[in-house]
Amino acid sequence: MFHETGLDSKWRKMHLYEVVMLALFHFSSEAVPLPVEAIIVQIQQRGVVG
Repeated sequence: MFHETGLDSKWRKMHLYEVVMLALFHFSSEAVPLPVEAIIVQIQQRGVVG
């Protein structure tokens, strides 16, 4: 499927961020709604920087 490369590692890292984001959204949706769009922007910025 995927070769072990830096790009693959980055995609896995982004996937981890996505899982964390979905978990936070799931748990917080019943209590306090989070600014999901702001969180996504922060995740994307972190992904680009490293």
